[in-house]
Amino acid sequence: MFEFFRKKHLHKKIQSIEKSLHYSFSKIKDDFQATHKKVDNHHLHTSKRLDELHNRIQSLEKLFSSYLSQSKKEEIGEEIENPHRLISLTDAQLKLLMEIIGIHLESGLEWVSLIELAKQIYPDKDYGTIRSTLSEYTSLLEEYGLIQKKIQRKKAYVKVTSQASNYLDENRARRLKKVIKKQKVN
Repeated sequence: MFEFFRKKHLHKKIQSIEKSLHYSFSKIKDDFQATHKKVDNHHLHTSKRLDELHNRIQSLEKLFSSYLSQSKKEEIGEEIENPHRLISLTDAQLKLLMEIIGIHLESGLEWVSLIELAKQIYPDKDYGTIRSTLSEYTSLLEEYGLIQKKIQRKKAYVKVTSQASNYLDENRARRLKKVIKKQKVN
C-alpha cells in the first residue's frame, strides 16, 4: 500500500520535472528566436550599409575617372602649347638622357649599348644590378620620343632622336643634329 503512494508521489515528481523542462526549453527556444531576429536585423542593416558604401565608391570612381580624362586632355593641350617641356623626368632620367646625348656627340656612333652607357654613368656598379633601372628609364625616354631603342643579339641599344635636341643649348643642339644627319646619310 505504501508503494502505491510512492508511485503516485514519484509520478507527480516526474510530471513536475517535465513541466520544468518544457518551460526551460520553451524559454531557450524563445531566446534562440530573439537572437536569430537580432542577427537578421543586423545582417540587413550591414547589407544596406555595404550597398550604400559600394554606391559611394562607384560614384567616386566615376568622378576620379572624369577628372583624370579631363586632366589628360589639359596635359595634351599643354604639350601642344609647349612641346619642349620635359614632363616628368627625374634628375636621374634627365642625367641619363644628357649622358646618351654626350656619348653620341663624343663618339659619333649611331647606336649606344646600354652596357657602355651603364659603365659611363655608374662605373662602380655591376651592370646586372642596374640593368632593370636603365631599361625602365630608357623605356620612359622612348615613350616621350626622346630616344629610340632596339634589341639586337640580346643586347639593348639606344639612340637619340632629333626631338631630344630641343632640350639642349644651341651649340650642343647643332652638333647633335649634325651627328644625327650624318648617321642618316650613312
